[in-house]
Amino acid sequence: LPENVVKLFAFGTSGGHSIWMKDMNYALDILWLSEDGTIVHIEENVSPDSFPESFSSPEPAWFVVEAVAGFVGTHSVSVGDDVVLEAN
Repeated sequence: LPENVVKLFAFGTSGGHSIWMKDMNYALDILWLSEDGTIVHIEENVSPDSFPESFSSPEPAWFVVEAVAGFVGTHSVSVGDDVVLEAN
């Protein structure tokens, strides 16, 4: 995954939305966002070796963003920050 590219998952309903690292080849930073785009939970540097463990948000989330490990630190991302999704 390139450093400045993220994967966005829109679940269409609020929940914990578990993520696991099955068949992944690199570590990820995983962010859970509420429907309004507020970051409600972060897991940093989740290793492929963590499979079959799953990761979920203790707070309801509508979206999950996966980014290359280190993204959160590089961009000073924190729980409570707002993410703005712009349509092209």
